[in-house]
Amino acid sequence: MLEVGNGAMTDAEYVSHFSLWAAVKSPLIMGNDLRIVDAPTLSILSHAPMIAVNQDPLGSSASRRYLYYPNPPGAAEPGSQSLQMWSGNLLSTTGGEENDVIVLLINGLSNARVMTASLADIFVDSRPNRRARQFKMRWEVRDLWANRMNDEEARWIIGNSTTGSNDSSAVRAARFNATKTSYAEGLRNKDERLLGSVVATVVPSGTITAKVGAHGCKVFRLRVVGGHDEL
Repeated sequence: MLEVGNGAMTDAEYVSHFSLWAAVKSPLIMGNDLRIVDAPTLSILSHAPMIAVNQDPLGSSASRRYLYYPNPPGAAEPGSQSLQMWSGNLLSTTGGEENDVIVLLINGLSNARVMTASLADIFVDSRPNRRARQFKMRWEVRDLWANRMNDEEARWIIGNSTTGSNDSSAVRAARFNATKTSYAEGLRNKDERLLGSVVATVVPSGTITAKVGAHGCKVFRLRVVGGHDEL
């Protein structure tokens, strides 16, 4: 059960918690008091790009690709705090046969860190002798938390939730309506509200690099661009 909104965690920790639950296809069961939902909690629990990952038609769980502890016991940062990278297959939203891919960079340290995920790391399960086809492809990188609802909009929605006035055209346009269109159908339609924002491109044999805040995460959706390039 999710702990988002129950207190005792930072916003970054809640985002990391929700992101990992979504990526491993855990049921997103809200465990907070629904009578007192605040703006940051609403913006996490209703974040469509991550819910779409959880509801992806492939039903394939992300797997941990690396885990390491950068600090020895007795250091300023406890040795038990880790850096992790997870990745997994998602439904293709490019119209081709190559799956989209989710990549999570999770920083368990109490300070921000620059983290990386090479294509070799991401596709480690399918690269005998480093010859996996995905390793030779170019990938569009989309940040799945880039368009998170801001607190002002979330407070407005909470304040008008009992009056029906949140059913304005502006709100309908900005928020994905899963009652009207399923997440699976939205992904097949390449609905941009489910796909995050483009932040980079990874070349063949390349690496994703991102600064990840303390106890936070970065979550990316990779989409293949232009097919297969020879190294």
